[in-house]
Amino acid sequence: MKISTNEVAESIAQLMPSIIQGAQLNFLSESSVTHSQFFILVALYSLGDFSMSVLAEKMHIRMPTATGLAERLVQSGYIVRISNPNDRRSVIVRLTSKGKMFIKTFQKTIQARWDEVLKNLNKNELTQMHGIINKLKTELQKQTS
Repeated sequence: MKISTNEVAESIAQLMPSIIQGAQLNFLSESSVTHSQFFILVALYSLGDFSMSVLAEKMHIRMPTATGLAERLVQSGYIVRISNPNDRRSVIVRLTSKGKMFIKTFQKTIQARWDEVLKNLNKNELTQMHGIINKLKTELQKQTS
């Protein structure tokens, strides 16, 4: 039986709401971070520092909305604003150590959720899945570099 990448992608997409329900929603409900703020933290953690205009563009939101979200994250100590050394009119946002720790704690929550799900696999299946995931991580890192 030949299976297409589209069929695998569809299966993963169908699995994700259950993973998210068991991790992200519970995690965020216990914190003071909103979903929109969470996505800013994830973007900064994954891709590094951004100017406010690039952040608004990547988030597909208007600049005033991005500024408001960023301001609340600054006040909470998750990010800092710094002057752009290449453009004095531009401000860059960067994760603080508290922001990095927030994402690392979220990753542990996701890991615990996946631990529950993966218990249903045997050792051979786990080995295969681990190899596939590492291959996918490498490919994603190439795409974001």
